[in-house]
Amino acid sequence: MPESRLIYWDSCAFIHLLQQTEEYFGALDDMKTRARNKEFKIVTSAVSIAEVCKIPETGMLPSEQSKKILAFFENEYVQLWQADRAVCEDAHTLIQFHDLFPMDAIHIATALMAKVEMVITTDSKKYRRKGLLHLDGKIGNPPLQIKKPEMSLFLPIFTPIKKDGTETTK
Repeated sequence: MPESRLIYWDSCAFIHLLQQTEEYFGALDDMKTRARNKEFKIVTSAVSIAEVCKIPETGMLPSEQSKKILAFFENEYVQLWQADRAVCEDAHTLIQFHDLFPMDAIHIATALMAKVEMVITTDSKKYRRKGLLHLDGKIGNPPLQIKKPEMSLFLPIFTPIKKDGTETTK
C-alpha cells in the first residue's frame, strides 16, 4: 500500500498508546504496527510533543518517561507538522465557528492542512467541552473523518473468497 495515506493522531492517541489504556491500546498498537509497515504515516502537530508530557502510573522516573516520549516522535512513520502562522490562523477561525479550545483547533487545522484521511482521537464531550468527535464529517472538503481508535477502522467489510476457499488479496 502506498505510503501516501495519512492518518492524524490527536495527542490523546499517543497518551493512550504509551499508557497502554485498555480500551484503546489494541487498536492504537495495531495502527502503530501498520504505520511502521508503511501502510500509512501518522501525522500530528508538533504541539503534541508538549501535550504528551508524562505517562501516569508507569513507575518510570520523569527523565525516563521524557526520553521514551521524545523517542517515539522520532519514528520515521510519525510526521510532525509545525503550528506555523497559517495553521494558527486556520485554528483561530475554527475556534470562532466551532467553539473549540485552541489546542483542539490547532490539531484540526493541522489535519486539514495535511489533507489526512482521518483524525484519531478520544476527545468527546466532557463538562463544558464539546470535544472533537462531534465534528466527524462536519469540517473540511472533503469532510474530515474524526474517529475513536477502533480495530474495525482498518478491517475490510468482507474479504472475498476464491473458489478454492482461500481469501483473495488486493
